[in-house]
Amino acid sequence: MDEKTLSRRRFLIETSSLATGFVTGAGLVGLTACAPKEIIKEVVKEVPKEVIKEVAKEVPKWPWPYVKLDPEVVRKKAHFGYYKDACCYGAFWAIVDALREKIGFPYTQIPTELMAYGEGGLVGMASLCGALNGAAAAITLVTDKDTWKKLNKELANWYTQFPFPSDTSNQYAKDHTFLVDKYKSDKVLVSSVSHSTLCHVSVTNWCKKSGLGSGSDERSERCGRLTGDVAAQAVLLLNQFADKNFKAVTASPATATCVACHTTGKDVKIGQYTRGEEDCLQCHTPHEIKK
Repeated sequence: MDEKTLSRRRFLIETSSLATGFVTGAGLVGLTACAPKEIIKEVVKEVPKEVIKEVAKEVPKWPWPYVKLDPEVVRKKAHFGYYKDACCYGAFWAIVDALREKIGFPYTQIPTELMAYGEGGLVGMASLCGALNGAAAAITLVTDKDTWKKLNKELANWYTQFPFPSDTSNQYAKDHTFLVDKYKSDKVLVSSVSHSTLCHVSVTNWCKKSGLGSGSDERSERCGRLTGDVAAQAVLLLNQFADKNFKAVTASPATATCVACHTTGKDVKIGQYTRGEEDCLQCHTPHEIKK
């Protein structure tokens, strides 16, 4: 077989793989722009009809459709996703994959790996908790702007006040009913409340309470279970919204008191030099309100 024939065959194999493995229509569009027409015809012959139909579909406008999901299915998926590519990916992938199974297109088009950046609070910087980041992205994908603002704020407030890992996740690990084959730890782990959305604070509080280091297998497993808990809560909120019975819970009383003065505004003298609604007393000492 001559080199020309070998090169042509190699091209067909590679481009056929591209066409069947794409996540958007861009791969096939790029192929049609640069390859000879006779080769395009041969490639298309090799691509399954259902794949061609998938390419031809127009991606719907945002927000994408949502159907109610089982929070426990998502909890287990997110724990499994954490083992694959950490917290941010795990939470986002769990919800998207559940929607792939229920709806299919357009959720089949999302490269969920894009959320791996959020591991450990943004590539290990320990800022915004990756599980919260990934779950919030999934909520934003399926709701309009007014709705995702409400649901994500509710999810964040819940996160700061919830003891992680949950009893449910602890029981799943103990009974080996999560989806992983080999556990970092199957012990029932101590729970702690972070009072913050920061990975740094969340992990530190847990380590101090458990007496275990941040590099321990138990800490990693704790974050895996937390990822499941956060994704499950995100689905509970989405289901409430779908049922039209979502009701927001107010932030902590301490925060409500502080933001009476320390909020977004134009008068620095009265304390309007900050913004945010986290638990202020996590970092700041309360003071007497001047009258």
